[in-house]
Amino acid sequence: MKKNTTLLTTIFSAFLLLTSCSEDFWNFRPSEVPADCGVLYSGTHLDRNLPTGYRIASVGGMVFYYDPYGRLESIYNGNESIRFVDGVLAYADSRVSYKAALNSRGLLQKVEFSYRDGGYSDSKESGTARMYYNNNDQLQSITIRANWTEYQGGYRSSGSYEDNYSLRYIDNGRLNWIEHNWKEDGEHRESGRRTYQFRYTYGAYESMNNFWQYTPKMVECVLNDVEALGAFAYLGLMGRASSKLPSRIEYEAESHYEGEPNPDYDEGYINCGPYDTNFYKALRMADGVPYDYRSDASGRMSVRAAAPVLQTAEQSRRWFERPSRR
Repeated sequence: MKKNTTLLTTIFSAFLLLTSCSEDFWNFRPSEVPADCGVLYSGTHLDRNLPTGYRIASVGGMVFYYDPYGRLESIYNGNESIRFVDGVLAYADSRVSYKAALNSRGLLQKVEFSYRDGGYSDSKESGTARMYYNNNDQLQSITIRANWTEYQGGYRSSGSYEDNYSLRYIDNGRLNWIEHNWKEDGEHRESGRRTYQFRYTYGAYESMNNFWQYTPKMVECVLNDVEALGAFAYLGLMGRASSKLPSRIEYEAESHYEGEPNPDYDEGYINCGPYDTNFYKALRMADGVPYDYRSDASGRMSVRAAAPVLQTAEQSRRWFERPSRR
């Protein structure tokens, strides 16, 4: 879902700008959501057939709501929603807060987050997620680092954790391999490693991902344990996905827990597809999940009611979470 250079610059420089090299959370300056967020772009002759402003409207139960100017207003996943007030892609309530920045190519580069849970177990958590991309505007790695403190029964505990995701591509854009390593240091130490091998057995025509879109199974593996970012992947804010659609994903995993003599092992596979495309060659169905689109032929988007606002703090979604709580 890569867009041209001008469009990328417009979209992402308007998203959220990092104004300082400091790690201070409040150094982020939110700005308006651009009108071209979610618009499909392949860089091929297929783009000539797309209606003006052809963009993603929903992926299964995940719905994207736009204001009359085409700016993303809110995202609803079927159970909860996040609304970007006044067209700004930043979110905060009584317990969670997120802000983000973009790189020079206009791709999601950094998210800073903080959480607080009150009550009997008063805990705080804050950290940073950083994304890096290759020259093809495909996600190459994610690094998440965070610290936490917790008070329970008058006892204080604290710790930190780190997640590292590495992605490998072959054949000029086909996703081949993902490795996820994680560790947590606190009262106990935990660590683990999970790998995904992507297989492609469909024919050349059936496996083409014409607009380099993310599929639910890709999101599940690429964003393992941070699936909440899937909404941004579907919108194209995390770069281009694989140039082809996988038929099978094989995985292996092992986890180590301090005090346990033997690690936990897991292995298996995930069948992908089937896939179907619409008249414009964009995904209409992937992994049993339907895709829906809207266009802006008149130059302005039609109004859709915004998704319901979160009613209680308990509904707030944690985009990132330490391993011992997953």
